[in-house]
Amino acid sequence: RYAVRLVRLDSMPGPELALPGGPFRLRMKAFGSVDNFQAVPLERKQPGRGQVEIEVAAAGLNFRDVLRALGMLEDYERKVGARLGIRSALDAPLGFECAGRVVRVGEGVEHLSDGDEVFGIAYGSLASHVTVDANWLARKPSAMTMTEAATIPMAFATAVYALEQLAQVKPGETVLIHAAAGGVGQAAVQIARAAGAEVLATAGQGKWDLLHAQGVRHVMSSRSLDFRDQVRQLTGGRGVDVVLNSLSGEFIPASLSVLSPNGRFVEIGQLGIWDRAQMAAERSDVAYFPFDLDDEESHQPGLIRSLLANLTPRFASGEIEPVAHRAFPLERIGDAVRYLTLPSRVGKGVVAIAPDVVRTSCLPIGEVHADAAYLVTGGLGGLGLHVARYLVERGARCLVLCGRGGPATAEQFEALERLRAMGARVEVIRADLSRRDDVRRVLETIRREMPPLRGVIHAAGVLDDAMLVFQDWGRFERVMRPKVAGAWYLHELARDLDFFVMFSSGVGLIGSHGQGNYASANAFLDGLAAHRRALGLPAVSIAWGPWSNVGMTSRMDERARTRMSDVGLHGVALAEGLEMLGRLIRQAPPLVAAMRIDWPRLAATFPPAAAWADLVHSPTHVRQSPAAVLEQIQNAPPDERL
Repeated sequence: RYAVRLVRLDSMPGPELALPGGPFRLRMKAFGSVDNFQAVPLERKQPGRGQVEIEVAAAGLNFRDVLRALGMLEDYERKVGARLGIRSALDAPLGFECAGRVVRVGEGVEHLSDGDEVFGIAYGSLASHVTVDANWLARKPSAMTMTEAATIPMAFATAVYALEQLAQVKPGETVLIHAAAGGVGQAAVQIARAAGAEVLATAGQGKWDLLHAQGVRHVMSSRSLDFRDQVRQLTGGRGVDVVLNSLSGEFIPASLSVLSPNGRFVEIGQLGIWDRAQMAAERSDVAYFPFDLDDEESHQPGLIRSLLANLTPRFASGEIEPVAHRAFPLERIGDAVRYLTLPSRVGKGVVAIAPDVVRTSCLPIGEVHADAAYLVTGGLGGLGLHVARYLVERGARCLVLCGRGGPATAEQFEALERLRAMGARVEVIRADLSRRDDVRRVLETIRREMPPLRGVIHAAGVLDDAMLVFQDWGRFERVMRPKVAGAWYLHELARDLDFFVMFSSGVGLIGSHGQGNYASANAFLDGLAAHRRALGLPAVSIAWGPWSNVGMTSRMDERARTRMSDVGLHGVALAEGLEMLGRLIRQAPPLVAAMRIDWPRLAATFPPAAAWADLVHSPTHVRQSPAAVLEQIQNAPPDERL
């Protein structure tokens, strides 16, 4: 039957995209999910007259890529398929813009040469190589990185065409830019301000500070229609001269209601937009410009070349600059496309395709850096202090250890001094993680006084064991609040992390007598990890088995340890567990169980649940790290060490 099942980690397919050895391109295995990309061999195409071939270094992503992955651009699939002779929509080329290096030049191309670093619009750019019309490319300014250049083509060409050529924005006019923190929005803010216009913007509230810093004085919510009254008030009831719209539904008539008589409405949305007849029926005085750059180029050959030529000297002079972006390695293409759907996204998503670009532009998952801060909740517990030392040994130089109390024992004070002697700044902040205000205070302290927070390890937890018939809500709440509420508030409030690790428990997967409250709390962490991954955010929930002589296990009496061993549960050695932690931070599915279990013995004690029944009869491969073997030898009696 269908049920959640545990499988050995080394038997699972990796979460990353597998790449062939030679040239490749991306295609969709199926529509409906951003995780359905696959890399297939590419037959490189000799450039024809007026074309060049690019070795792609980085590709910019657009919301159109999301719609393509979900199978929501059928008209585009048909149009491109007819042009290229492609019968299957799944084989339509992926990617619309890139930066890279010219490797072959066709006849008649005079403005580009082999070896030139370029950026431009290139359909099929999610590939190692792409052959494209040379007129759709421009030379990359030498001071600009490849990932920066990949943010330019679609966003800035769209903004320049919309505001300078269609709306013809003039100094002193007012322009309402919706979704102003996105890729096109960020480009449009710069283009409108360069034209001397006053910008009114909408964006998610978390992005308002960014727009204020860019000189936009009036920022409103893009999540409600409240902007109508605010725009009327700001313009004295007259309305704005230009609307640059990318929103749909009720936002369209709402935006029209604040557009001045004879104003210009430029539509760059993809779905749910109005046709010209609808607009004429609603506001016949408005100049309406819905457009798609591809269609405009087909009616105005040379348009894209002129737009890119317009941009290059402006970037070189510093009049405008590339938008903020987040770069992902190609192997994480699913996360990269998913990032475009996040409410917290700012600017562009970029896929780094060339290996050297990946190394310089994409922070490896789970890397620990000296110029970043790391938060460990439950940081003064026995396990938390060992985790803190592990981070410092791997290069962390700023740690925040958080818990309800401060250091109280000689062991805690000594551990903190050892960490500081290793060159780390270690701050202990007392906080109740079940209180949102306390979590906010901790994060604000880090933002104000320390390097950027780049990693969270949520290791807080308490026990209050009893059979369910003896439990009450107070006992459930005592166990669940630090784990559940603490994890959720950290999820909501901590941003731009390289890793988000939650210490869960195998109890949530295989159960344990008297620990229903603890199992429930840890099951929530497991679900939260999956939720964050679905949002394109880093997360792993590690369902630990018992540790040897550290953490909660260290407080067990000998009878409890014997009972645990009798049912097949064995402790994870400290060195082995920390080594596993390092591997799982770098790459792991959202939920991993890290336990040493004799499955047949466990099955002899408890009826096998569907989740782990398959492991009872599967061969067991215990891979011990060198550190774990050394610790095992050191702890063994002398006569057993040989």
